[in-house]
Amino acid sequence: MKLFWTNNIYRQLLLNSCFSSFGDSIFYLAIINYVAQYNFAPLAILLISISEMVPLLSQLFLGILGDFQENRVKHALWISKIKILLYAILTVFLVLSPFSLVSVIMIVIINLISDTLSYLSAYMMNALYISVIKDDLHDAMGFRQSLMRAVRIVANLAGAFLINVMSIQTISLINTLTFVIAFLGLYVIRHTLYEVEKRIEMSHTALTFKKYFQHLRQSLAVLLRLKETVILLFLTTSMIAILDVSPRLIALRFIQQTLAQLSIGQLLALLSIIISCGAILGNMTSSNLFKNIRFTHLLVFCEISLLALITSIFCQAYIMIFMTSFISSTIIGILSPRLQAAVFAYIPSDKMGTVGSALSTVDILAPSLLSLLALSIASSVSVQLALVFLYLILITLIFCQWLVKFNTHN
Repeated sequence: MKLFWTNNIYRQLLLNSCFSSFGDSIFYLAIINYVAQYNFAPLAILLISISEMVPLLSQLFLGILGDFQENRVKHALWISKIKILLYAILTVFLVLSPFSLVSVIMIVIINLISDTLSYLSAYMMNALYISVIKDDLHDAMGFRQSLMRAVRIVANLAGAFLINVMSIQTISLINTLTFVIAFLGLYVIRHTLYEVEKRIEMSHTALTFKKYFQHLRQSLAVLLRLKETVILLFLTTSMIAILDVSPRLIALRFIQQTLAQLSIGQLLALLSIIISCGAILGNMTSSNLFKNIRFTHLLVFCEISLLALITSIFCQAYIMIFMTSFISSTIIGILSPRLQAAVFAYIPSDKMGTVGSALSTVDILAPSLLSLLALSIASSVSVQLALVFLYLILITLIFCQWLVKFNTHN
């Protein structure tokens, strides 16, 4: 947290991300809530979901594209202006025309363009961001993760309130204003960022089809040289995937009964808050209270807590579910910034966009695939078998960790 107050560039870039995330979150909630009352709701929600997913899946391409950009600060400023213009046009369109499927298509197109540009901007600026926090990488990443989680919680709570008292047009305007604030924040520190940009190493060649795959191969080769760190990242990502799927399995497990007088929706909301609070606590304490605990020990603690979580779901012991969910998310919150710092401390600045996007792609695909498998088993056979499947995954992870430790000691 100290870095937030002492490093002006880090503070402003982080605040810019907070404002953008806040606006995006409340607008997404508002759109989903608003379209639910129309007969084209299923199609609208599908289109909106696709517009959210496509930029996520294109991150690897955007990361490589970001590594080949020059004049990154100027490009980031232009991207901010374009996003403001896009959402200003959308707001005017929503004000002047009755809401229909055409409005949804307009929202989807603008959201798709805006999110794609946002990821490109993030990966362009990644090298500058890491350069600014190089000496405090662990602390900076932990605080960033905790603050962004807190912003999403506040945005969800605010969105739940605002969608009942404001029109979709007003919320669209608020979203536009958050992008304006983010642009002004970037504009204020632009001269300092120009100086940072001059110091970082970057590619000065044009991106071609051949260069694309060559750069991807070189970036992954750099990443794979950090063998033990990559294995730890894989183990942590797998555990995050298990924690992510657990609320949905809990919902299926308790669907036929009330749990402590809570509805399924209330239960999921409570679990989401507990997991988020645990992750925030872990992120905040990662660089101070728990900095001397070894990675392998933290992984063992997390594996034990996840085994206890799966067992408590099996036994329908809701107090243990809450406790083990909190403990697991806290340990993962401690691990995550430490591992990211360990990776980015050794990645050349001209490859940071590609490496960052590759890690983000894995973070998205691993939980998604595991969730798909576990939920498919739960819905087609039984929740109990899905829990057995998670047991087997965890046992495999424990065995993999034992092998790595064995090889390291020999």
